[in-house]
Order: sequence, then C-alpha cells, then structure tokens
Amino acid sequence: MEPTGITQPSVHANTGSIVSVHGSVVDIRFTDSLPPITTLLRAGKADEIAIEVLAQLDRNRVRGIALTPTQGLARG
Repeated sequence: MEPTGITQPSVHANTGSIVSVHGSVVDIRFTDSLPPITTLLRAGKADEIAIEVLAQLDRNRVRGIALTPTQGLARG
C-alpha cells in the first residue's frame, strides 16, 4: 500500500499524513495548523475517503472518523 495524503478542501491546502488507522478511527498528523473540529477531510488517491475531524489530540495531531470505508489507507 502506498502512503495516502490527507487534504482539507479549502482555500489553502493543508496536507497531513496518517499516523494510524483502527477501523473507522483515523489519527492524522499536520505540520501546519490543525483543521477545526467537524472539518471534512479527504484522503485516498482520488479523494474518495471522507474523514470528519472529531478531536484535536495535541499540537500536531487530530483524530477523525471515516465516513466511508478506509480500505486502502496506509500510514505515511
């Protein structure tokens, strides 16, 4: 599996990387600013996986819930 980038659809692109995937729970690391809670993130080669931010875990990580199947997501 190839690493899958996470993007938040907005005026400016803020790309993160997946830290872990446990079922539909996804932890994502961002080097820039964290997306706000309830933000819809897109992942996958064609942005086919939707993830809603549920919590900001620390300065660099958020936890989200996948609204679509997470098959094909990989760390990195």
